[in-house]
Amino acid sequence: LAKNGFNAHNYGGIHIHVSRNAISDDQLAKLIMLLYPKTNKVYEQWLAITQRKERKMEEWSTMDPDSLDYGKKDTIERAKAGYRKINDEKRYHAINTQNTNTIEFRIFNSNLRIERITKNAEVIFSLLDFTNTSKLPTMTNYLNFVCENKEKYMYLYNFLLEKKIWQSKEQKE
Repeated sequence: LAKNGFNAHNYGGIHIHVSRNAISDDQLAKLIMLLYPKTNKVYEQWLAITQRKERKMEEWSTMDPDSLDYGKKDTIERAKAGYRKINDEKRYHAINTQNTNTIEFRIFNSNLRIERITKNAEVIFSLLDFTNTSKLPTMTNYLNFVCENKEKYMYLYNFLLEKKIWQSKEQKE
């Protein structure tokens, strides 16, 4: 792509669409709870995973935790209600629900490297798989899930290690 004049990194983004039929309401609420973090540490982890700069994240797909008022007690129903309120206003959110047939994930920076593009797809696949579980939708549980399934999400797992977002047991020792 680079040899053919394509640009990347902050020239736009990679938006991934998933059929609405593939995501239940409860799953969507869990995705919201993951992608609209309540702590700066988790927000920083998402910025690293998505390879976005904060300014560009704010411009193209807000993940501002203060924009969602789903309360101190994070419940699925409160997450859904809070998200509906802000997503009705505009499409520039981490999870855009304004399309008729798809849910759009607008979180990734543009990229020309196949392993990074594959990593981005694996983020979405892993998020969908993870939110199908009964585990509490926290960043720690999600990262544990990815690591438990590192063969399935090889590019994402390697990226997490490379960027020191997650450490293997060997690295921790």
